[in-house]
Amino acid sequence: MSTPIRGRIAAPAKVNLGLEILGRRADGYHEIRTILAMVDLTDELEVRACPGAAGIRVSGVPGVRDEDNLVVRAARDFLQAAGIAAGIDITVHKRIPSPAGLGGASSDAAGTLLALSRLLDAPLSRDELAVVASRLGSDVPFFLGGPCALASGRGTALTPLPAPAGALVIVVPRFGLASKTATLYRMLSKADYSDGHMVEAQAAHIATTGCVDSQRLANAFARPLSRLVPEAPTLVGAMQAAGCPHVALSGAGPAHFSILPDHDAARAIAASLRRLLDPQTQIIVTRFRRQPLVLSLAPMDR
Repeated sequence: MSTPIRGRIAAPAKVNLGLEILGRRADGYHEIRTILAMVDLTDELEVRACPGAAGIRVSGVPGVRDEDNLVVRAARDFLQAAGIAAGIDITVHKRIPSPAGLGGASSDAAGTLLALSRLLDAPLSRDELAVVASRLGSDVPFFLGGPCALASGRGTALTPLPAPAGALVIVVPRFGLASKTATLYRMLSKADYSDGHMVEAQAAHIATTGCVDSQRLANAFARPLSRLVPEAPTLVGAMQAAGCPHVALSGAGPAHFSILPDHDAARAIAASLRRLLDPQTQIIVTRFRRQPLVLSLAPMDR
């Protein structure tokens, strides 16, 4: 049995810069258009791999069964795809609120795939790694690259975009939802479907200007979320009252965000929000991430 290999990787959160649902596909998934953009809010994964050993142990994600834990599944699926025998020990230091629509679990899964690929010198190409990622979840392939992309199909067809400018205030209310995304998908009506034009126009705007068009941040889940959780419109109103120039929903929520010109403006908004909102509400000031996840892997300790 070989000496254990260790490494660290930062797994960033994301926000959705607009999200349109075009309809249900023949394979049961929904056809979507969205823009995924990484932010500098991160989980940190400490990864230890021991070639020739066995067993997968993940800590730091309480209340999640192994069969539902994307980090466990990512490690297992990676070893199977690569044909490698190794004992894996991963500690997740959670900073990304979950479940909040910020992609924390998906990012942790992608971080696991990338860390193991690097640590174990695995014979998987980037395309093969993306196939493993797509089986774990629609957002996971995005986190293998980034930092910003137009996502089509069920969310796994990715067109790279430059990281946009600006700082963000992200607000995560304390209300949680069981089976949130599946529930919201079931609540969609035909009136919530659109043709993808708004998101595609947002992608073109980011590609040419490097900035986000705040008029194109609509999210198809906003209406069903407001019906399911009456507090959601109240949260939006509080953010507007605090001076947020626009408020958008990330993913299936309940996290909402606003984009500000710079960090100072974002901090000022956050200070106002802390006076208006429940103390248990999380208020995060961050920036769009300019560095892809793969580059944040620390030097390995062999």
